[in-house]
Amino acid sequence: MFELHLILADIGLFLLLLAVLSGVLLTAARRVPFLARRYPLLVWTHLVSGVLALVVYLLTYFLAPTL
Repeated sequence: MFELHLILADIGLFLLLLAVLSGVLLTAARRVPFLARRYPLLVWTHLVSGVLALVVYLLTYFLAPTL
C-alpha cells in the first residue's frame, strides 16, 4: 500500500511541473501565434496549478508526521 504523504508529494510534483511549463509557455506566447490565442487559458493554468501545488505541498508538510 502506498503511503499517503508520498502520493501527495507525487501530486505536488506534477502540479509544480505543470506550473513551470505553463509559465515557460507564457513567456513564449508573445512570439508564437498559436499560443497567443490561448494566453488567458495559460494564465489560468499557471495560476491554478501553482496554488494547488502550494496547497498540496503544505498538506504534505503538515500531515507527514501524522500519516
